[in-house]
Amino acid sequence: MTDPGDTKRPEQHHFNVVRGKINIFPDAVSRNMLEGVDHDETVVFVSIGPGETHITMVNGDGMSIDGWTAVFGWSSLCDIEIPHAEGPVFPVNKSMIIKSLRSTLRLYGQKVDTDPYVRSAKGHLKSALSYILDKTIGDAKEVDRIVIAAPDWMHPTLGDCIRIRPHIDPDIQEL
Repeated sequence: MTDPGDTKRPEQHHFNVVRGKINIFPDAVSRNMLEGVDHDETVVFVSIGPGETHITMVNGDGMSIDGWTAVFGWSSLCDIEIPHAEGPVFPVNKSMIIKSLRSTLRLYGQKVDTDPYVRSAKGHLKSALSYILDKTIGDAKEVDRIVIAAPDWMHPTLGDCIRIRPHIDPDIQEL
């Protein structure tokens, strides 16, 4: 029998788990005007929050024409192991995630090498966003631009994500 207080995590992060676990739901389309869209341009906005990623397609008039919510957010970075001499550690809060991504994490008074965590986080986010875009907008060849928005502390970690589609704007927006 498993002890309910047992908080052990898998020893290794597996990217294949992500794809099958992300549920995506169509959003009710809001007809609110959105800024940042040129006339006759179709733009997809991808915003990554703690527990959800919102995908909104906007036409040249700034009107939302389609949208989805994926049950995936930056909090999933808590499931990625940080190798440590005392045994594997998992981030338990936003501060620990930020420090790990910035390579400034200290545990038991000692600096921790979080390079393996950062590499895993980058791969995890790229894999998940690729899957989400595949399931929502597909190749989006008729879309003019795709804009990613996330908290500023995530921007360096999302650098590889701008190569998921050739028309993803290289400037990640602050969320």
